Amino acid sequence: MIMTNLSHQQLSAILAPVDEATILFDSEADVQPGALADLIYASLFRYADNHESDSWETQSLASERQALNLANELLLGEDEALHAQLRAAVFEHAQWLIPAGRSLTISADRNTLSLALAQAA
Repeated sequence: MIMTNLSHQQLSAILAPVDEATILFDSEADVQPGALADLIYASLFRYADNHESDSWETQSLASERQALNLANELLLGEDEALHAQLRAAVFEHAQWLIPAGRSLTISADRNTLSLALAQAA
C-alpha cells in the first residue's frame, strides 16, 4: 500500500478545507493520474461563495489543475508532474498561436526565455 498524508495547508488553497486527507491505493493497481485526479477533485472541491472569491468556473478549473498535479506527483514523481504542468501551460496558452506548417522551440530558465519559430520538419 502507498499512503500519502496531505496537510491542511497543501489542500486548503482551492480544495475543501480539511485537517488531513489520506490517499490510499495499492501499488499494484492500475491507477492513472487522470482517474486519481478526478477522484481527488470530486472528493475535495468546494466552491467558495463569497465576494473575495473567483467564479465557480475559475475555482473549479484551478481545483482540477491542482488535483491533476497532485495525482501526477503521487503516481509519476515530481519531475514528470512538472513536465505535465509545463506541457499543459504551453498547450493551453501558446500552441494555438503557432501557424500551420511552423514549429516553436522554447528554451527557458527562471530569468530568460528564448523562442524560435521555424518551418515544421
